[in-house]
Amino acid sequence: MMKPDVWIITGSQRIGKTVLLLDLYQQVQEKKNIPMCGVISPGFYIQDEREKIIAQNVETGEKHDLANYLPGWDTTMPEKVWKMDKDGILWGNTQLKNCEPKGKVFLLDEIGIYELLEGEGWQAGLEILKRRQYCKAIVTVRKEVLGSLINICEEEHILYELFDLDDPTAEKQRFIEEILSTLPGEL
Repeated sequence: MMKPDVWIITGSQRIGKTVLLLDLYQQVQEKKNIPMCGVISPGFYIQDEREKIIAQNVETGEKHDLANYLPGWDTTMPEKVWKMDKDGILWGNTQLKNCEPKGKVFLLDEIGIYELLEGEGWQAGLEILKRRQYCKAIVTVRKEVLGSLINICEEEHILYELFDLDDPTAEKQRFIEEILSTLPGEL
C-alpha cells in the first residue's frame, strides 16, 4: 500500500482541526524530532471564548494576529464574524514563501474559502503543496472547500489521505500514530 504524501484533516468549523494539528506537531517533535516548517493558526482564548486567531511560523515560533472575532463588522454579510487582518495574511504568506520544506514535515493550517475560492490567503502554502519538496505534509481544510483541495491534489498527482473529524468513528490517536509510523526516525 502506498503511503500518502499529504494528510488532509477536515471537518466542520470549530470541530478541532487545529487542535489535532497541534497534537501532531507536538508528537512529531517529541517522538521523531524531524524538522518541521509551515504556518499553524491557533486560536487565542479569553475565558474559553476564542477572541482571535494567530498565525504562527512552525520553525521560528514567531506569531502575528490573523483574525479578530468581530460579529457585525461586515454589514453586507452579517454571517462573517471573523475580520481578517490583511497584515497578518501578508505576514503568514511571507513566512510560507521563505519556508524551505525539503526534508521537513510541512504543516499548513488552514486552507479555506480565501485560498481556494478567492485566490488569497495562504497561496504560497498551496504552491509548496504542489511542488512536493517536503518529506510529508499535513494540511487542515474547511469542509465546505474540501473538494477544491482534493482537485488540486489529483491534478498535481499528489497522493493524499483524508481524516474527517466529523466522522464519529474517527480515532485521533490512531491517525497520529499512522502518520508517525510513516515518518523517518525512531519511535
